Amino acid sequence: MSKHLDRNISYHNWVRQIEKDVLGKVSYKVAPDNLQTDVQFIFHSVDHVTINEKEQVMAISGRYCMIWRDPHITWDPAKYNNLDTLHVGSYDVWTPRIIVLNGISGVYSHLDAPVTRVKLFVPPFRANEPAFVISCPRYTGRVGCSLGKRKEFW
Repeated sequence: MSKHLDRNISYHNWVRQIEKDVLGKVSYKVAPDNLQTDVQFIFHSVDHVTINEKEQVMAISGRYCMIWRDPHITWDPAKYNNLDTLHVGSYDVWTPRIIVLNGISGVYSHLDAPVTRVKLFVPPFRANEPAFVISCPRYTGRVGCSLGKRKEFW
């Protein structure tokens, strides 16, 4: 059991070292660069949908995932005990703001994600390439929708 605990302590020390060396130099408020950042956006699950016909509102809750590469976040796993994956708080890295065109809060309202954990991943055998950032927060959104009654023709 002692060896198992030593491995865990060692693992956490390596994680803290990467956080200090890499994330300590990154501003979570600044987008990865001045160029466009491609973000894969996937609705992972929809847990609940409610529709209010009178108010013409649909409420949706569930989880979505976003995946992108951040050129400011990179490390050589060989220098960190071959550690190529980290789980950190979403406040430690830049995350995109999602704009909902027909959100109830107004046109172009933001889908604010709660603080969550994100996964940082450096591809194997590609030291010092930009890390993949994977974020899968929960969401709850209300959108306006047209629920006009269908006219039946006899």
